[in-house]
Amino acid sequence: MDDFGSGYSSLNMIRQVPVDTIKIDKDFLDKKLTTEKGKIVISHTIAMAKDLRLSVVAEGVETKEHVDFLKSASCDVAQGYYFAKPMPIDEFERVCFE
Repeated sequence: MDDFGSGYSSLNMIRQVPVDTIKIDKDFLDKKLTTEKGKIVISHTIAMAKDLRLSVVAEGVETKEHVDFLKSASCDVAQGYYFAKPMPIDEFERVCFE
């Protein structure tokens, strides 16, 4: 389920739609990590997903603070400019497999 935390991807949808992964929306991550309440919401969202046996991807990871927080919250996968900018598949394969 893409963009979890915004739009149509609500708690109700996670209960009704067969999914195996949720992807936390970049805006959700940016706006929520600036407050203690926001950090609690994200960490509990990840914990809930784990309880439901879902994997969790966070998108829009841009800082070491994001990475450290997501690691501490047991997020499975993080993607964003912190690691690399979007690139063509041939460049990706060259970077990853050489």
